[in-house]
Amino acid sequence: SKPLADGCYHVLLDAGSNKGVHGRFLFEPEKYPKAKFLDAFNKYFGPIETRRSNTCVFAFEPNPLHREHQVATMNAYKAMGWRYYYMPVGVGDRAGSIEFFRNNVSTAGAAHEDWGFSTTNMEPNNPINKQTSVKSDVIDFAKFVALNILERE
Repeated sequence: SKPLADGCYHVLLDAGSNKGVHGRFLFEPEKYPKAKFLDAFNKYFGPIETRRSNTCVFAFEPNPLHREHQVATMNAYKAMGWRYYYMPVGVGDRAGSIEFFRNNVSTAGAAHEDWGFSTTNMEPNNPINKQTSVKSDVIDFAKFVALNILERE
């Protein structure tokens, strides 16, 4: 099958993308004038006038709490002709599955968009943390890159 990044000169891989803010910085810098990444994005991805048409973003985020927002972003960008791909999986050195923990008490995660979402159970004495754990598929990241980015035309 055809590589997902065909036609993209630049590619941004955002592993653990949360709500996809880095992709938004890349495609909509005018909305984030204080973002620290803007200079780097301009340097490595080129001016906004061209990068919206020649860049692909792959946003990998296994946390299902971010799915709705990520899908909405992907669909909105697709309507504008921008190539933003939300991938609801974790990445690793081999395919499989993994358990994530919310860790919302110790990290104030609920107030910070699940920043504590981790493979480490930082709250082993909190029964809610284990009850609300999430199992996620994990893709072989090197294989994904080889098939979808390195083989692009």
